[in-house]
Amino acid sequence: MKNKYLNIKDNPNPAANIGFICYTPFHFYLYKNIYQYLPNSEFIIGEPYDSEEFGRISNYLENLLDFFSTQKVYWRFINLEDERVAQNEFYNKYALLVSTLYYGATAAPYNKDKKLVRVMYTQAKDLWNFGPWSAYFDLILAYGSYSQKFLSIYNNSVVAGNPKFDDWFSNEIDEESLEELKNSLDPAKKTVLYLPTTGMLSSLNLMTQSLNSVSDEYNIIVKAHHDTYLYEQDRLAPYKENSRIIIKSDRDDILPLLKVADFVISDNSGAIFDAILADRPIILIDFLNEDFFKRFKETWYYKFEEKYLGVATNQQSIEQMVKNPGKEVGPVIKIRSNVNQNLKIGLGTQVSVDNLRESLAFALQNEGIFSRRREKIRELAFSYNDGQCGKRAAEKITKLLYTPKSGPNFFAEALDRYYDQFIARRLEIYEVNSRVAKHKLGESTEYYLKIKSLPFWQKMIAVMKEFF
Repeated sequence: MKNKYLNIKDNPNPAANIGFICYTPFHFYLYKNIYQYLPNSEFIIGEPYDSEEFGRISNYLENLLDFFSTQKVYWRFINLEDERVAQNEFYNKYALLVSTLYYGATAAPYNKDKKLVRVMYTQAKDLWNFGPWSAYFDLILAYGSYSQKFLSIYNNSVVAGNPKFDDWFSNEIDEESLEELKNSLDPAKKTVLYLPTTGMLSSLNLMTQSLNSVSDEYNIIVKAHHDTYLYEQDRLAPYKENSRIIIKSDRDDILPLLKVADFVISDNSGAIFDAILADRPIILIDFLNEDFFKRFKETWYYKFEEKYLGVATNQQSIEQMVKNPGKEVGPVIKIRSNVNQNLKIGLGTQVSVDNLRESLAFALQNEGIFSRRREKIRELAFSYNDGQCGKRAAEKITKLLYTPKSGPNFFAEALDRYYDQFIARRLEIYEVNSRVAKHKLGESTEYYLKIKSLPFWQKMIAVMKEFF
């Protein structure tokens, strides 16, 4: 098969010994205010993001390469379609890697001598966000006291704030993007920014009727999760058909959108906390009932029709707690539909237009109460809202870069041993049992050997699912 990436011209930094691993444009916005303070760094493009076994196939790489071709930054492309490219040689130049995930290159044996830094990508989905995979990093940059409370158990985290919002607090939001956005809005109308999450936890299919109905009364902007643009384009179709609704992609910075927003609508997304940090009135869609939480109590991720549909949540996770009676950070629209129906275009109970109108009015009428609640969450979740979080994070990274790498993190080593000994013990048990019931041996041995051979991220999910 012809290698379609042979003519890609990247822009590497000859002095780089720090690499920021990017899977989507979303990651660029997470890193850019750290990158600017590290002249010895560059972005790394080309690591796999799709997962065919989970039904995740997209044009993410073409989109990402096109996006970076317009950015005035250093970036380096690893062309994995080129058989001449050796991944271990590609990564030789780096002493430290920055990522949002422990996956692929960060978990690869050829990078075991590299220092690893985790940048948080959200303040939501606590089960995943504070999961044991964090132990494999040498440094985690926590947003504030809430995340630090959980991440500190791994003994590798520091509070640095949220670098993505430096431009917000420094009043340095891209003027060209902001002006272009304002020109697309009707100044006589208030603006509603809809920020749903992806997959099983997304309200996209539940909001089509109401948002389309109020699009003549409000400016409506829809910016869905980056995975929705890659893997769930059909769920955006009912919004794209309305010329009055503005659709923004994963290539668009969220800060200009928050700047023009009078209201934000979200569901189970980390974008809730973007709105809280920007101090914007927010309406929350709550469609997860008791049956949903019971059904998915023992999983870290959701699958529907053999497709991967996002990271799991639970009732104790912060994005659910801000919907609780008496602690709501904004009006909560409760809707109880079938667990699966909300994933089907045209099915599932819809949020009514009257309910949406009432919630928007209620948000304005009670803005004083909701603003104080948002302030409490902001103080809990985000530290150092001074426009210097990127610089602070870069200083932490530089200090780590020139500090000798320590031995394996206790938690990481314990996890490794737990996985290996669990699988070994299972195999031993089934070998003994096979003397009595040989038919169990083949099936069980094959299953656990399959787990053991999985890439780290998938192996961890499989084992945690088995036990928890």
